Amino acid sequence: MPNLTDEFSRQARAQAHAPAVIAGAHTLGFAAFDAIVWRVATALARAGFVRGLVVAVTFRDEFAHLVAACALARLGATQVPLPEREPPQVRAGIAAATGVAVLLTDVGHGADAGVPRHVIDVRAAGSEGAPIDPGVRDPHPSAPWLMMHGSGTTGRAKVMPLSHMQWLARLQAQRTLLGLRAGEPALCMGTIDFATTRHRYLETLATGGTIVLFDRQRDGLLYVHRRHHVRVLYASTMHLQQLVDWLPDDAHHVLQGLRVLRVGNSHVSEPLRARALRSLTPHLYVAYSTNEFGPVTVAPPDDIARHPGTVGRPAPGVEIRVLDPSGRPVPPGTPGQIALRGPGCIDGYLNDAQATATSFRDGWFQPGDVGTRLADGQLIHRGRSDDMMIFDGINISPTEIENVMSAHPAVAQAVAFAVPSRVHHHWPVCALTLNPGAHADADTLRAFASERLGMRAPRQVVVIDAIPRTDSGKPLRRALAERFAAPSPSIAQGAEGAPGPSREPGDDERPSGDAPATSG
Repeated sequence: MPNLTDEFSRQARAQAHAPAVIAGAHTLGFAAFDAIVWRVATALARAGFVRGLVVAVTFRDEFAHLVAACALARLGATQVPLPEREPPQVRAGIAAATGVAVLLTDVGHGADAGVPRHVIDVRAAGSEGAPIDPGVRDPHPSAPWLMMHGSGTTGRAKVMPLSHMQWLARLQAQRTLLGLRAGEPALCMGTIDFATTRHRYLETLATGGTIVLFDRQRDGLLYVHRRHHVRVLYASTMHLQQLVDWLPDDAHHVLQGLRVLRVGNSHVSEPLRARALRSLTPHLYVAYSTNEFGPVTVAPPDDIARHPGTVGRPAPGVEIRVLDPSGRPVPPGTPGQIALRGPGCIDGYLNDAQATATSFRDGWFQPGDVGTRLADGQLIHRGRSDDMMIFDGINISPTEIENVMSAHPAVAQAVAFAVPSRVHHHWPVCALTLNPGAHADADTLRAFASERLGMRAPRQVVVIDAIPRTDSGKPLRRALAERFAAPSPSIAQGAEGAPGPSREPGDDERPSGDAPATSG
């Protein structure tokens, strides 16, 4: 099994001085970046980091985080992204669920997730003259290089181990679906804390493209796009909605020069597709992927124009079936359960035989999505088959919320449900009743959930007299969703905070400022 970082070294040999990473005013060529990764990997190895070690990763400096991620992969260690914005209880829970042995960070204090902290100055460790030991590379890594943390339908969080070989298969699929090319500057609107951005950064390096890092609290999208001639832009549905909402109605192709605007993570509605094609760029690509499987399909502009609702055709090596309730394939044009098979799929969930048996059957992965295959192979994605919510690309299980809220001493019953949101896809809400004589306001209860669930906490908590149920006792989630509405969308609403102030590079971009650049 090859080491995925060999792809970066190959680029360093093929185009040593071509730009690999742009970080602010500094540009690093492939040879220089690869050398920094080698030096940091050597420093970590001498500090006791070995192949198979499970390492939590928390960095405030995105460049340092990128280097550390590559260095750990080169060592054959397993990394677990642990965002600093998550509350301490959530961080500790993720560390415990994944078997983290040490926290690698550039932060010298704060929540340690219950494990030892190793603070590293990546720029010092990777500086010219620091030692390089080629022997630290794991040539045949058997441990997963990454563990992704998600939500589960039973309320138990799912951990998804991804091997080097599986990631390399995903790389090949992404190259084919988007036609990735060497020399193209690429920008991600999300931060490297998110698995999606982590994959996009490493794919860019492996393909010979240029990663553009920028200050999301200072620099607006249009400024960065024009300054660095960005050719590939990766965005979530929430980012796309914020961008088109910010633009005037008569805006036309403001992202000139862009070759690919890839949007995924959650459903992209037809009105949003139309506005993006008109106001941002004609080069919109709508993707369908999952953490478990990686890239499945991508719909290029021509397919988007011809087939409303399409998410495209599968990548080479990816098989798609649409099944009826008994597991038999249905005819083209008939909705059913989506099943996937391909080399980028994980083997199963960590320490969760029940969830693995439910979703992975006879070599096929069933993500719980409903779709329709057209006669020409196009896939139309029709949403979830269960009650899973998707908030800004984050899967959230109602059961997970309900289990936490029911543990509050004042709560008698709790039911979580999704309210449709034009910006976020779903707006997670939890309605609950209180025990007789108990008192707790909605803000207190929401804070209780946030401490334990972090980004998967409900965005709204409401106290009601009784939870409507069917005759069999099941909560009427749809009836509850109809009683509440998501807040009016604005560019100030992001998954993890409002957009920061933006630079204004010129009057030709926008009279009153630049587009938002959120990190959600």
